[in-house]
Amino acid sequence: MVDLSRLLDNRDDAFRRDAVSMRVKAEGLEFLDQVPGHLHAWARSTRGGWLALITCEVPTGNKKGRLKIRQWCPARAVTPNGQD
Repeated sequence: MVDLSRLLDNRDDAFRRDAVSMRVKAEGLEFLDQVPGHLHAWARSTRGGWLALITCEVPTGNKKGRLKIRQWCPARAVTPNGQD
């Protein structure tokens, strides 16, 4: 399982949250839930942390669409079999 809220840290998300249009809220990508994913590889950064190469689908705000992504993310975003 991939915890989308831990997938990436975008400080711009908090800026002017009240100014986001309803269209963007409905059609934008929603990085909140946990979704099934596929782990491809592990790598270690030069600062010592572990990274996971994953594939998963990110839903839109209205849940009518999804975007399949493949990217590196912090190890804390990945949970085997959905267990904490």
